[in-house]
Amino acid sequence: MSVFGMNKLSANSANRINNNAAVANLPLISLITLLFSLWIFLFVDIYIISKLGIILCVITALKFVDVLGRAIPIRELIVLLMLLQLVVAPVISYNYFGNESYYPMEVEEGVYIDYVLFGIVASIIGLYLKANPRKTNVTAIIDKIRMSRVKNNKLGISLIFIGFASFFILPIVPASVQFFFLLLSNLRFIGLFYIVFSNNRYRLIWLLIVYGSFAYNIIGEGLFINLFIWGLFLFIILSFQYEFRYGIRLGLFISGFLIAFFVQTFKEDYRKVVWKEEGEQEYVKSLQKGEKTKQDVFLEMAAERAGDTEEIYEYSNLNKFIARINQGWILTHVFNHVPSREPFTNGTLLIEDISASLIPRFLNPGKRTSGGEYGREKFMRFTGRYLQEGTRMTIGTFGDAYVNFGFYGGIVFMFFFGLFLNLILKYIYSLSQNIYPSLMLWIPFIFLYAMRSGNEFLIILNHIVKSSFVVFVIFFLFRSSFRSAKILDRTK
Repeated sequence: MSVFGMNKLSANSANRINNNAAVANLPLISLITLLFSLWIFLFVDIYIISKLGIILCVITALKFVDVLGRAIPIRELIVLLMLLQLVVAPVISYNYFGNESYYPMEVEEGVYIDYVLFGIVASIIGLYLKANPRKTNVTAIIDKIRMSRVKNNKLGISLIFIGFASFFILPIVPASVQFFFLLLSNLRFIGLFYIVFSNNRYRLIWLLIVYGSFAYNIIGEGLFINLFIWGLFLFIILSFQYEFRYGIRLGLFISGFLIAFFVQTFKEDYRKVVWKEEGEQEYVKSLQKGEKTKQDVFLEMAAERAGDTEEIYEYSNLNKFIARINQGWILTHVFNHVPSREPFTNGTLLIEDISASLIPRFLNPGKRTSGGEYGREKFMRFTGRYLQEGTRMTIGTFGDAYVNFGFYGGIVFMFFFGLFLNLILKYIYSLSQNIYPSLMLWIPFIFLYAMRSGNEFLIILNHIVKSSFVVFVIFFLFRSSFRSAKILDRTK
C-alpha cells in the first residue's frame, strides 16, 4: 500500500490494464454520448450548430477522462476549455439568460457560434494531425521515468527548492525579470511530479507542502484559476502512477467542476472583502483588526454557503458562474467593432506579436510586452469598450484570429494555431522517447497559458518561448541527470 493509500501498479501490469480499460470504457462512453445526443436533439430547442458544439464538448470531456493514465491529455484539455468557455457558456447565455446575463452576447447566436465552432474544429484538426507516422508510446516513456526513482527524488527536491526560492524573492526582483522568476516558481510543481515517480516515502508530505502552500497563497489573492489548472495537472500525473478506474476518474473530474462552481457562488463577495475591504462588515472589521486572515474569511464564507444549499443554486449564482466561464462575450464586441469601426489588420498585428515574442528585449528595447498596458490598449482598440487602469482583459486567440484575417481567414488561422501546438508536443514526445523521458513531465510547465482560450496569441507564444528556454537551459546544464536510465533502479 502506497503513501497515497492506493495500490501501485507495476509497469507491465499498468500497461495491460490501461489498454484493456480503453476497450472496456468504449461502450460506456458511446452509450453516454448517444443518450446525451438524443436528449439534445429531441428536447433542447436551440440552434443546431450550438447543439453540435455541446455534444462535442461532452465527447471531449469523456475522452479526456478516458485518456488519463495512458497519455498526457493536454490536447483534450485545450479543446475542452475552448468548448466550455467559447461554446457551452455562451450558448447557455444566449438561450437562458439573454439580456439578463452579466455579460450579454452582442451578436446573433448563428453568427457567433458558426465562427467559433468551426474555428475549434479547425484547431482540433491541427492538434491531432499525424505529421509523423511513428506512434508515441507514452506508457514506455513512463516506464523509463520509473527506472530513475533515486534520481527523480533528487531532481524533484532540487526543483521544489528552486521553485520556492523563486517564489519568495519574486516580489523584490526588478520588474524586468519578474516573469522569469514567476516561471521558475512553477518548478515546485514539476519537482513534485518527479517525486511522484521517485522512491521518496514522504510523497504525501511533499504534496501537502507544495499544493497546500499554493492553495493558501491563491486563497489570499482571490485568484483561483491557477489552483484549478495545477490541480488538473496533478490529477493527470497521479493517474499514471496509481490505479484510477474510469468511474473514479469521471467522479473526481465532475467533483472538481462542482467545487469550481461552489467557489464561484461566493467568490465575488469574498473578493469585495479582501480586495476592497467592503461588503460584509463583520469580515471587513475582523481583517482590519487583524483578528482573522483572508484564509479564515474564505473558510467561513465557504462554510456559510455550504450550510445554505438552496442559495447555491439560485438564478443569480448560476448567472454569475456562466458569466465567469463565458469568454465569448468579448468576441461578440470584437465582431461589432471590427471592421465597422476598426479595420482588419491583415496579419500585420500577428507579425508584430511574433517578433515581440521571438526577438530578445536587448535587441529590441521598445518591443511590446504581453498583457499589461498593451493588452488593455489592444482590448479597447478592437472592442470599443473602455477598461479602467489596472483592469486586465484580452480579446483571446479567436479575437486575434478574427482581427488579423477576418471570419474565414480566422478559422484557417485556428488550424495553424492547433498545428503549431501539435508540433511542439510531438517534438517533446520525440525527445522524451529517445533521450530525456522525464521531459514529458514538463508539458504542463510549457503549455500552462496555451490552455486558456481567453489568452491572446502574444501571451501564449511569449509563455511558450520563455518557458521552453528555461527548460532548455535546465536540461542543457544538467543533461546527464535527465538522460534515460540504462538499467532499472531497484531502490524502493
